[in-house]
Amino acid sequence: MKQDVEKLSAYYQTDCIESNRVSCDRTNQLEAITTLRYLNALIPSDASVLDACAGYGIYAFPLAENGYKVTAGDVVAHHVDAIKEKQKANPVLQDVYHGSICDLSRFAENSFDAVLNLGAYYHITDKSERDKTLTASYRVVKPGGLIFVAYLPRYSNFMKYCDQWKDRNRNYDLYLNRGYMDDDSLFYTITPEEIEDELRGFGFGIVKNVATDGPKYIFREALNNLPEDLYQKFLAQHVKMCEMRTLLGYSEHALLIGRK
Repeated sequence: MKQDVEKLSAYYQTDCIESNRVSCDRTNQLEAITTLRYLNALIPSDASVLDACAGYGIYAFPLAENGYKVTAGDVVAHHVDAIKEKQKANPVLQDVYHGSICDLSRFAENSFDAVLNLGAYYHITDKSERDKTLTASYRVVKPGGLIFVAYLPRYSNFMKYCDQWKDRNRNYDLYLNRGYMDDDSLFYTITPEEIEDELRGFGFGIVKNVATDGPKYIFREALNNLPEDLYQKFLAQHVKMCEMRTLLGYSEHALLIGRK
């Protein structure tokens, strides 16, 4: 099924408020902290960056404030409106637009040093539409440029919802085989190995595959209640662990980084 933008927009206004999704507690902050760490470490200074599913600009604005030339867009209209309001108060972005990463025809070939696909990939269950996000990104990124794709590891999210396994009306075999349960699902999951193969098939070399927030469905309460000094020790350990292959598939969110 192709992406239902209206349903996606409603989800981000009711079930999940994107403006505070990655900041509402320590466990949710892990995703943004880790992602920004890799963005700043791997994208060359003063580079041009397309944040093509920018949400509320949680990555676009920090990157721009760090000296990157950032263009931000999103398929959800109220996200774009929010970015434009933030841009008025803090005009650091190069441009803001409303549009889908599936169609980047507004940009010329080889326009950006890096393209961020931080959300669209795992919100599209239809393979042909997901493929468009990678094809379009490949076209607009420069040779040698980077693509950052956020994805949901399949088996970690299967374990996250283990309290639902006893529901005989849920077809978990279907989920494990195709990566989503219902035909109108807003979420697609994949294994770390499969998404690496996909990016290679579109012409990208694999740079890194990162467990951005680990098995946070296990330690949420414990992490949120840690004293600050122990929390900082945990963060330091998380950074050491997030590229370990043995832990990657257990992460709730992950980040694949490829190079054209």
